[in-house]
Amino acid sequence: MKFEESFRSPLDIQQGTDCHWVSPMILENKLPHEVFAELSNVKKGSNYVDKLVGVFPDQHQIDLNDCPIFTSHCLNLSDVFAEKHGRSPVFTEIRQNVPPSNVYVKDLWINEMYAGSYNKLHRHDGLLSFIIFMDIPYTLEDQLEHENYIDKPEKVLNGCTEFLDPYSQAFHTYNVHKGVEGIMLLFPSWIYHVVYPFKGTDKPRVSLAGNIAFDYRY
Repeated sequence: MKFEESFRSPLDIQQGTDCHWVSPMILENKLPHEVFAELSNVKKGSNYVDKLVGVFPDQHQIDLNDCPIFTSHCLNLSDVFAEKHGRSPVFTEIRQNVPPSNVYVKDLWINEMYAGSYNKLHRHDGLLSFIIFMDIPYTLEDQLEHENYIDKPEKVLNGCTEFLDPYSQAFHTYNVHKGVEGIMLLFPSWIYHVVYPFKGTDKPRVSLAGNIAFDYRY
């Protein structure tokens, strides 16, 4: 099952893909080594600060021509997503209201957040969106130490990303720390999410983000 049977040429989904569902609409994938290596060496492009909602200075566009391995992997994951949700009510309505179209990776950018930076509640455009955690300069324990007066660790949201699906009202908190480097989250573009600030380090937290969309360019 794909979002649209004719939306692109078939690609084989790699068997044994290291992914699972962390919530009903969020797919978590451990990037293969070759994909992570390619993304680790991408060059920063034009400044993207004016086009994004994050409150931090270092956001840059990435040229997708520099990421062919990632682009292929990303589209394969969209097929994994479609296998589970392609016939859900929202995606069914989308298919009924758009012409048969390929999907493509629309854009990709790099975020470098510093302590105190944050990304306010927002959503993306497109069909699916993704976040990739590249370099996280703190552990979960580091962030808990800064709030040691709180006796319930689950209340500490330093560095976390929270997601809210406006249709199902499903809510999910994703803890972002050193252990999630190399993880990609894939989710519908309409899902709202917010990134809380972290504390206690001068090093940047590096992530990538982008969108998959129907191709109306022709």
